Amino acid sequence: MSNDRIIELAKKLKALADRGVGGEKENAIHMLDRLMTEHDISMDDIENPERVDYLFKYQNQYHKQILIQAIGMVMGKEARIFKKTGRSFRLIVACTHAEYLEIEATHLFYYDHFKTELDHFLGAFIQKNNLFAQDAKAKSFEELTPKELERLKRMMKYTNSIDRKTLHKGIES
Repeated sequence: MSNDRIIELAKKLKALADRGVGGEKENAIHMLDRLMTEHDISMDDIENPERVDYLFKYQNQYHKQILIQAIGMVMGKEARIFKKTGRSFRLIVACTHAEYLEIEATHLFYYDHFKTELDHFLGAFIQKNNLFAQDAKAKSFEELTPKELERLKRMMKYTNSIDRKTLHKGIES
């Protein structure tokens, strides 16, 4: 078991020891003492894990915004974000290793989801504003794969919420 997992288990046992009742509380205290002895960890290790500076890279403004949201989601008010000087597209965050891993996993999960939703929105935007060749032939519903049909359904949901804009070309006299 990794040190981070041991600390996380110790935190859960401590919470149960603090809030538990009767035998549950006593078992949690006993298990916590045994875990701390076996792995040579102190109460300070459990309550104040060491924070170090971790570097997070991002690619664009959306990637950065989702990264910042993930940091806030994992760390709450304790989040301290520093922009790395001299280089763009990098943030430094003082966090524990467990927090770093959770931030990375959260960030990647939601950014991948965002890219999928953005793809659906882009398709809907193109449809709503007729931004395609006028002589382009569309596939019939029978020709679509199940995945393409699902994508089309998602796009249609977005289409209703988009305002259509029309470009009016100026006429020279």
